[in-house]
Amino acid sequence: MLLSQNRKLDDLLIEWLVEKPLASAEQLHQRSHSAQHRYSIQAIYQQLARLEQAGVIRKIRSRYVLNMNWINDFADFSEKMLRNYQQSNPIQSILPEEGQKVTWKLPSIAIAVRSMTQVVLALLEVYQEQPFCEWAPVCWFHLAGEDEQNFLDSLKRGRHAYYLCSPSNTALDKSYKQSALQTPGDIRLAACPLSKEPRYHTAVVGDYYIQCKFPRGLENELLNVAQNFEAVAHRSPGTLSALVHRREKITVSVACSRRRSKHFTNAYRRFFGFQASH
Repeated sequence: MLLSQNRKLDDLLIEWLVEKPLASAEQLHQRSHSAQHRYSIQAIYQQLARLEQAGVIRKIRSRYVLNMNWINDFADFSEKMLRNYQQSNPIQSILPEEGQKVTWKLPSIAIAVRSMTQVVLALLEVYQEQPFCEWAPVCWFHLAGEDEQNFLDSLKRGRHAYYLCSPSNTALDKSYKQSALQTPGDIRLAACPLSKEPRYHTAVVGDYYIQCKFPRGLENELLNVAQNFEAVAHRSPGTLSALVHRREKITVSVACSRRRSKHFTNAYRRFFGFQASH
């Protein structure tokens, strides 16, 4: 099954054609050997013929590509799957119990932001009037989320306090902070109140501790793009969009730990308790 741990040859051929469009059967055969699957060239040709007959791929002279109609159908299916399973009810049903953790591997910043936002929205429904505490190395990537306004509206409706701490203060970070501060309610922004900054983007709601881990170097790239945004945007207007949608290996984990979450939340409460509102 496609993307499962036990992939068959047809699944592998689709994945390899995603990596290298216009590959020949011989190149796909070599790819199978490099992946230590070692299919015969006859098996490669037979499966390519089946995929072509099913409308999944097209043959252009002696090379193969995925069929754009199939790609569009698959993209629509994936979007529906994400939309339906990132709603609050399905997410609430898979939240871990005390002492447990669930982890998701996500392919882009945009999808990671959307996933984290939906988890937080689900938790805000569970923990009515509880504060939402967040630490972000850079916070501008919130702007990549399609559900960000829903998140801010949910804070207002549920009368949740939102404590955001981020050491980055670039123009893009300020843009997100300004949009957050325009939302009615107890929303406070500052530098980090903890004696030791978390290694990863961290969010806490109730007993749940959420972390987003970027690949090495990506956090620096996010900061550099934000710091040089005007120059980068003038030189290459699509840079920001390309970055947040670029294929990456991002990990989002959700753990239920009353002790750890309470420690984090109390540090925020003590810190912001000595600060004037906003």
